[in-house]
Amino acid sequence: GGGGKPRVHAFSGPQKVTIGGPGAQTGQIQVQPSEAKAAASDDEPMEPPDEDLDDMGLDEDRREDVLQLRGLAERALRVGNPTEAIRLLEKALRAGGASCPGLEDVLASARRQQQQQQQQQQAATAIVEQPSAASPSAGSSGSKNTQANGGSVGDRYCWSQTREIVEVNVFVPDGTKAKAIAIDVSEVRVSVIVGGVCLLEGEWEFKITPEEDPDWEVRDLSGRRAVRLTVRKAAMPGGLSVVVWWKRLLKGEPEIDLHGVEGRKQDRAESFKKAWEEAHIRFREKAQRRKRIPIDIGGEGSGQTGDDDMETTCS
Repeated sequence: GGGGKPRVHAFSGPQKVTIGGPGAQTGQIQVQPSEAKAAASDDEPMEPPDEDLDDMGLDEDRREDVLQLRGLAERALRVGNPTEAIRLLEKALRAGGASCPGLEDVLASARRQQQQQQQQQQAATAIVEQPSAASPSAGSSGSKNTQANGGSVGDRYCWSQTREIVEVNVFVPDGTKAKAIAIDVSEVRVSVIVGGVCLLEGEWEFKITPEEDPDWEVRDLSGRRAVRLTVRKAAMPGGLSVVVWWKRLLKGEPEIDLHGVEGRKQDRAESFKKAWEEAHIRFREKAQRRKRIPIDIGGEGSGQTGDDDMETTCS
């Protein structure tokens, strides 16, 4: 009423609408929401259009819109998007959210998270890979050791490997503390998040053997701050002693030339020789466990037994 715009609400289930005023039973119709609307949860927040706020009257109650906007903003913060959260919260303030308890605190938190992200991005852009000025030779040696049989991927990380393990050093902004780091390691994937920003995420080149408590630490590396993560390569199926050298840390990332891996040819020959010998040992053990079954090949009624019987084996 009053010439204002109609308010539209989404139905989460069938509704009855009476046309013609109270008592007009014949005017009742059934409203069935679309399949997409029916599947939506009652708790799903929706952003009100900007024009609704522009036409808002001074005494108009928009508390529902404020709560919807706050819910969307909190969701944006959870996925690490403070810029979107700030936009939604400022819109909530325009809708009269200044009186909403805690809303300004959420906005302040979003602004701090946005500032932290910007500082981390600026620090990552400003970092240039170079040895420490105080000890150039030590910096060069450290860089080589952290890339042994591996490599460096831009300014993001460097990695190395041995026959059994893989080590990755993810570069982070100066001053990063362990409490700001979240690491998730599974058999096939890894993610490293620092201050709400994902610095490394993807699928391992090959499966690893994950530990309940991943082996990682924050350290200084060649004059830079880095998160070092060490994982163990998964054993080959069947227990074969075959060394698997990785050509990249994550699928889709730049590859290295495996011909340059130290000792790869010797390892390859030795590992396959060992695997071949182990296969022969298992075959002999299996043959020895076979049960001997006697078979009587004497003629009918011959009554021959003993030495005339033959034995065979079956697995």
